[in-house]
Amino acid sequence: MTRAAASMLLALLLLTLGLTGCGDDSDGGGGSADDSSASPTPDDADDSGDSGDSDDSGDSDGDDAPAVPPVFTDGPGDATLTFSGGEEQLGSGEFDQSELTVSVGQTVEFVAGDGGTYAVEVGGLDGVTISGGLKEYYRFDAAGRYSVEEDISGATATIIVQ
Repeated sequence: MTRAAASMLLALLLLTLGLTGCGDDSDGGGGSADDSSASPTPDDADDSGDSGDSDDSGDSDGDDAPAVPPVFTDGPGDATLTFSGGEEQLGSGEFDQSELTVSVGQTVEFVAGDGGTYAVEVGGLDGVTISGGLKEYYRFDAAGRYSVEEDISGATATIIVQ
């Protein structure tokens, strides 16, 4: 019994050590989600001098975007940005404007211009779904340039807040 218990304890210890060795290099396993959301600021500083990494939409958002992210809110919108998918090919489409200028504190309404359903990321935040009957709204409380991207097509637009 004692030998079996010792063997079991040793096996659990080795398993625990093995699993902790599989973790990432960042401090604290629970903080890794927070570390990834906090990392755009230091990474963006490095990316500004390293143009190879600035192709990622998440990195380019942070280069120009103000420190204050847009706020997901209820409508109505002061301005509208419309995305329409391409009928010829799945994963194609475009925004009706490549740039949209609004004032600080204004809300932008995001809509689908056709019957499709699309995932739109605004200012590097998690994507929201828009479709024929589902509109989403973001309020912009800080001046700057905010990147907008439709996830599937990769189509982009820029919201300029003055």
